[in-house]
Amino acid sequence: MYIDVSGMLSSYGTDITIYKPATAERVGGFTFGSGYGDPESRHEPVLPANTAKSILAAYVSGGQVEDYDFVWLSTGNYPMGTKVDAKKQGQSCKVVGIANYTDYSDLYIYELKGDSQHDQSSGD
Repeated sequence: MYIDVSGMLSSYGTDITIYKPATAERVGGFTFGSGYGDPESRHEPVLPANTAKSILAAYVSGGQVEDYDFVWLSTGNYPMGTKVDAKKQGQSCKVVGIANYTDYSDLYIYELKGDSQHDQSSGD
């Protein structure tokens, strides 16, 4: 059984901008290429953690309540450290946890932590 959640995520989504961490290249013991890649726009739900923790805690972290501010429901595969600008929440966040449900769905659940180091208008 496979559950396609893309329609539901689009229906309940908000506009967000995603920045994947840039690929670092190691040359002669030095690392080059820090920062983020080009922005990607998506329309997917970003929920406040206080709402989502009680509902999703058992699914995301096996029942443990972790320290995160938002939960992002997505069909995209992104690495830890990805930056998410959630316009509706007015917050720039980073992915600090990932739950992968692609064995039976197209769903990834990302735990997001607010990133006060970056404002929403920059790609840093």
